[in-house]
Amino acid sequence: SSPYRPTKHMERIMETGICALTAVLVGARLAQQLHWTLEASAFLILFIGCARVRCIPCAGGDLEFSFRDGVSSGLPLGVCTPVLVICALAVSREADGATLSLLRDAVGASIACAAHTMLALATSQGRAPLFLARPLLVLLLCVVPSAILRGPVACAFTGCTLAAYTRLMRSAVCHARRSFTLGEAVVLAQAGALLLVDAGSAAACTAGLMSHSRCVPRPAPLAAVQAVLSGALVLVCVLSVLLADAKGLTRKHRSRLFWGLCILSAPLLLGWLGILLRESQPLRWLVGVLFEPGCPQLLLYWVLLVFCGASAAWYAAPSSAKSIDAGTVDARARLLLVRKLYHILIFLVVVPAAISHLAFVQLALAVMVALFAVLEAARVAVVAPFGELIDRFVRRFTDSRDSGTLVLTHQYLLIGCAAPLMLSAHNFADIASPDVSRAVAPWAGVIVLGVGDAVASAVGVRYGVHHWPGTSKTFEGSAAAAATMLIAAWVLRTLVGFSTINVDSDDEPTYGMMRLVSCTMMVCMLEAVTEQIDNLFLPLIYFGLLHVTAAPSGG
Repeated sequence: SSPYRPTKHMERIMETGICALTAVLVGARLAQQLHWTLEASAFLILFIGCARVRCIPCAGGDLEFSFRDGVSSGLPLGVCTPVLVICALAVSREADGATLSLLRDAVGASIACAAHTMLALATSQGRAPLFLARPLLVLLLCVVPSAILRGPVACAFTGCTLAAYTRLMRSAVCHARRSFTLGEAVVLAQAGALLLVDAGSAAACTAGLMSHSRCVPRPAPLAAVQAVLSGALVLVCVLSVLLADAKGLTRKHRSRLFWGLCILSAPLLLGWLGILLRESQPLRWLVGVLFEPGCPQLLLYWVLLVFCGASAAWYAAPSSAKSIDAGTVDARARLLLVRKLYHILIFLVVVPAAISHLAFVQLALAVMVALFAVLEAARVAVVAPFGELIDRFVRRFTDSRDSGTLVLTHQYLLIGCAAPLMLSAHNFADIASPDVSRAVAPWAGVIVLGVGDAVASAVGVRYGVHHWPGTSKTFEGSAAAAATMLIAAWVLRTLVGFSTINVDSDDEPTYGMMRLVSCTMMVCMLEAVTEQIDNLFLPLIYFGLLHVTAAPSGG
């Protein structure tokens, strides 16, 4: 049989069309506002190339290699999303020269990573592309141009990002079998690579190894977030490699290895936190954050809310995933609605707390993402005493998208809600903007997942009649999602206090709302037609669109 898997035609056309419009908006911002003409041209050319990829290798070579079954590659989304998010950060920080220089390096590195993926696909010759193949060719095509055009620092940034990206990409598609589409793997590998390289750059600045002009000051909460996420990523990668090589060990010895590594890594992670925070006593800093006024009460609120919500979802869910696979349409709809309870739960967890304690919420979400990643590694390795218990719990809420080695939709939900808040400024006063799109952007994750996605499913299941072409999603569900997202955006904007900002421009009341409505409609259309994990892509796309379509900042 052929090693290629064709994609669904109608869904792919609609998804690619939305991505193409997004790519044009990004290219225009890069060229016109930021004056990054070379990056804009390279990105658009690369996007045109990936949009023409109709099928992808799904097996072959010397490795076990497979993507998630029955869905499109998602490559246009995978190529477009990282550059969109970086462009959004750049246009929102246009006045900050040091940050812009770093973000320009990140755009170049992201384009190089996507070009590397396209090169691997183009030279695979019907076999599975090995993402570490032809490193010399990759250096010539991707890294050397960075050295010529942007200097040695940009060259080093791109080279290190490519090295981390290829390692993460190979692990994702070769070892976590059927857990990702190509687009999802591209986004996650790029995010992980950029996180690690940026954290390394921050550590080099702390040690005085980089010039002051290349060092970007980071607020303490965001430096802590970066330390937690980068440290957890390295820990999970090390655990996965060692546990993969220790398949012959008994469960008892495998569990000892797992927990021993976790215990040994704790002081290393604490030291890494101190380096990025520039704190000689990071543990004391953590205790101080934990006992700031209102934070203990907030932790108690979270524990009670999560316990009640998870218990309700457990008893409301069907008894097992197998009963759903063989069950009726009503049983599948029941599971879908139960899964959406977690979307409402994450909204209730994040929003009230972020309004009053944003820095604490950012750090807490980073810790939860790291904890979820470690627990997923424990589940896959069946580590005593929690591995089997975790597996039984998460499998009760899984569907066909979680049929691979990893179960990631719950992790994506947490990442999707957390990422826009983490990518925004450390204080809402710093992102106060008369432009409604930019003001709403930090809430993109909780709005699109906690409100829009949950409402779309509820309305679509109960009242949906008219379906989008080639999909099971309905126009009624998408319309309800768009309406409730706009209402939620207005409510959050009012609660945080943006409505009290003095607006001097007549542009805001009309054109600002038009931009918000347009972005919301685009995201709801994407939710209806994409086969990718919407928990991962929709918040990032919504966050990026809200910034990219916003009025240029006055800086």
